[in-house]
Amino acid sequence: EHHDGYRRDQGVFAGEITIEDNLALTVEYEGGPVLSYSLNAHSPWEGYRVAVNGTAGRLELDVVERAAVLPAAGGNPVDPSFSDDGQNTAGRSKGEKLVLQRHWGPAEELEIINGEGSHGGGDALLLEELFRGSTVDRYSRQAGFLDGARAIAVGICGNQSLESGQAVDVDHAGLGV
Repeated sequence: EHHDGYRRDQGVFAGEITIEDNLALTVEYEGGPVLSYSLNAHSPWEGYRVAVNGTAGRLELDVVERAAVLPAAGGNPVDPSFSDDGQNTAGRSKGEKLVLQRHWGPAEELEIINGEGSHGGGDALLLEELFRGSTVDRYSRQAGFLDGARAIAVGICGNQSLESGQAVDVDHAGLGV
């Protein structure tokens, strides 16, 4: 608590706690694309994997932010501080990897070019656009407010599906996106 100000009340299993520890979501988009999303809010490592299968092949991004979640020496097992030890082992290493494999071809690792600052330079780009206005993006990465609203709608429909146990159609969820 003295590091980040977050009050750990030790009640993660209390009845009023409703956040999901594990979650899977399947989203079917008009025209055929399908999104499969899986969340594990507790894991022995921290990071994420993104894979996109398309008409030309597959692109995979693996990001390991913490290869092992290890308590610091002498840490309190109920509320441990965490060590940065063990972040590069034979089984998993901290870092990122981007692999492209076109259909009927070998996989190739692509270079990830990070900018200066946090989130691979993304924070600086976001702040630049927010406060100085849109710039030309040669990669067409910019998302507009409608893209954000559509992403939020997927999350809202996912929560509605959790409550009802049924599939939810975003067009009929009353969200207007």
